[in-house]
Amino acid sequence: MSDWITHIRPDVTDDNGREPLITTEQGRVSQSNIRALVYHITRPCYYGESCCCDEQYPYSYASKCEQSRSPHCLRKGSLTHLLKNDVPKQVVSDRADVSSDVLDKHYNKMTEEEKMEQRREYLDLM
Repeated sequence: MSDWITHIRPDVTDDNGREPLITTEQGRVSQSNIRALVYHITRPCYYGESCCCDEQYPYSYASKCEQSRSPHCLRKGSLTHLLKNDVPKQVVSDRADVSSDVLDKHYNKMTEEEKMEQRREYLDLM
């Protein structure tokens, strides 16, 4: 990520003086553009694989492809990844602006066995 910031990321600030991570020369990338991009690049046909839509949907309609994935899948996967890598639940909860209960119910996709092993490893360190 530091390579992106140092060498590639356009040096722009938003209207509030912040420096967004994902930018273009025109400024912060909109939520709708990020959503469209995620749908577009998660289609198998984007990677040359067989796909139900066979690229019949243009970029802005990639969400119509049954095999594309929503940005929420990335959110769920990234939060699960943080939890699997022992980032404290409260840190993940605060960063994602989601309660601990909602984090457990909707985002933490670790199996019960993975959770048990993580607890065991943590308690063995004590």
